[in-house]
Amino acid sequence: MEDTFLGVPGTRSTLLRIVQEVRVVIACSIGMRHIRPAHDLDLLVHPADWQQLLDMNLGQLVRGGDNPWYEIGDNIDAFVAGWPAGQFTYEQTWREAELVRLDGPEYVPVWTLAQTYAWKQAAGRVKDRRDIALIDAYARDGFNEVVSAFFNADE
Repeated sequence: MEDTFLGVPGTRSTLLRIVQEVRVVIACSIGMRHIRPAHDLDLLVHPADWQQLLDMNLGQLVRGGDNPWYEIGDNIDAFVAGWPAGQFTYEQTWREAELVRLDGPEYVPVWTLAQTYAWKQAAGRVKDRRDIALIDAYARDGFNEVVSAFFNADE
């Protein structure tokens, strides 16, 4: 089986290892719906499991403090649940997430598109503006218009 999850290369085997030991919710609903190609997977990690993830030695801590960021290979970024400003607790995101088959009997929770939209708005990052516009177009016009907008955006 190819080592991909939701079209992101080099992620399936790592995710299998992580989800057996750490509670996570995966943010990849844009790629999952083919609104745009998925570039990476973001993991929202339960705060009580954060140290356990670090102890697995799968990557490197990019940023510590109140808003830690852990990079696992080229395609997985992990964040502690509750960022930004306590808005996205693990319990809330898990409760609202969609279950997606990872491998065999293994399912993982993946954020809904509404959760992803709210996260990107709350984060206020410049890099998220395009995704917010794509989600808006997807909600308004449907799949074909979004695909057209994505591929024509750089022209």
